[in-house]
Amino acid sequence: MYINIKLEQHGTDLPSIPFKIELDELQDALENCYMQLGTPYDPIKIDNFVTVGKNAFSQIDKKTKVSISLETDQNEDDLSKIIEHKLVCCKVKNVDKTFINEESLLNHWEKIFEYNKEFVYSAPDGTLYISPNKDGKCVISTKNTTHDYNVSYSILISMKIKLEHQKPRQFYLILDPLVKVSSTQGTRPPDEDS
Repeated sequence: MYINIKLEQHGTDLPSIPFKIELDELQDALENCYMQLGTPYDPIKIDNFVTVGKNAFSQIDKKTKVSISLETDQNEDDLSKIIEHKLVCCKVKNVDKTFINEESLLNHWEKIFEYNKEFVYSAPDGTLYISPNKDGKCVISTKNTTHDYNVSYSILISMKIKLEHQKPRQFYLILDPLVKVSSTQGTRPPDEDS
């Protein structure tokens, strides 16, 4: 299972960026270890169970469409204990120091991103919530304007899992990478050598 990040820049698809979830280890930890509650309010952090490696993208250029989805690999993933899995939402926060000096958070994100308001909500605290569209993908695009911000984003997924000697349980899991949105640096595709 992996979180797939697809970038499309200036009408050209860049190589997809997979964040592989180490499913066996994650299921073992969920079954045998005390972690966070695993609720939407207190999701379990899965950064230690996700292989990011050189696939981490550190910069997103202007006029780039970002599409995030949760995918399975039928050849590699043992889904026998997984009853249901889905992408719940993506959350974006501006962590740039210049952001705290802005007088109003209203319409802040509209300066940076283009998005379908049916699937995106800008909260009063400045957080942007992106719900999956009908295809199960969280989609947002950077505008064709000059920008240079550091943002953090979270990917919230859920899994209903069969547990030994217990009832099946729904777990909410979160991954928290960091990305720079910049119109001056350019999007960096993964190294060809890796």
